[in-house]
Amino acid sequence: GELLFRCELGGNAVAVDASGKYMAVYAPGLTSVSLYNSFDKIHTETYEYPVSLAAVGKNGAFAVSVTEGMSSAVYVYDASFRLVYTWNAQSGTVFDISISPDGGKIAVMTLCGASGSYYSELVVKNVKTDKTVAYEKLDGVKPGGVEFFSDGSFFAAVNGTLCFYRSDGEKTSQTSVSSASPQYRIDGNSVVVLTSAYRAVVYSSRGSVSDEISLDGKILDIDFRDGELYFLSDSMLYLYHTDTKSIQSRRLGSGALDFFALSDGSVLVCFASRPELIVP
Repeated sequence: GELLFRCELGGNAVAVDASGKYMAVYAPGLTSVSLYNSFDKIHTETYEYPVSLAAVGKNGAFAVSVTEGMSSAVYVYDASFRLVYTWNAQSGTVFDISISPDGGKIAVMTLCGASGSYYSELVVKNVKTDKTVAYEKLDGVKPGGVEFFSDGSFFAAVNGTLCFYRSDGEKTSQTSVSSASPQYRIDGNSVVVLTSAYRAVVYSSRGSVSDEISLDGKILDIDFRDGELYFLSDSMLYLYHTDTKSIQSRRLGSGALDFFALSDGSVLVCFASRPELIVP
């Protein structure tokens, strides 16, 4: 419960990416991105045009998307904060970006339009060679998101379809789910996908189903850490152990809005007026 760091941020709507080594903080529409660790702000990049997205990799490399009218650019930086690659999109809106764990690849998901129709475009680039690792155009579907697994393979969600790719860009599997924009979380070489308000499915990085979980309460949020699945409903916190296929639950006060699973196994649950730390 000791306060380690506090920072007041400007802007009406601040976005955060905390999936990598650092936390990227930015206000969409403004022109800067800042990186934080647990104790301080460690780096800031400023651009000529508005920032739309930022993503941080496990090794500290990061990527930033900026938008100018109908065109976008994605800037990729190494773990030493040096610009190493720029990718330009002449048309289309960048919906999601992800950087591989080693910082060597960038994945970009865009929504594009042509002749009154629209399509999603997935592009994965090697940032050292500019080689296109993967490219896929999906007509008539809206983009969801894209993420890398620990082994360098990757996963994309588009309008109720889940696509799995090897690290060399070859598609290994494709499956449909009932939710058009499902929530998902990556853990190592697995991903959990919330396929309905009461059901979650765990897939391997190759797209095979390794687990299915159904709950009584409506799931508001999910997390996946070290093989443990966390589910939050309005008044319950569930912990599912993927190794033993067992589940634990704890009743909460009503009004839970969000939660964070911490590395020591404790969970910080956020209510409208207070946080509550649950220690295992």
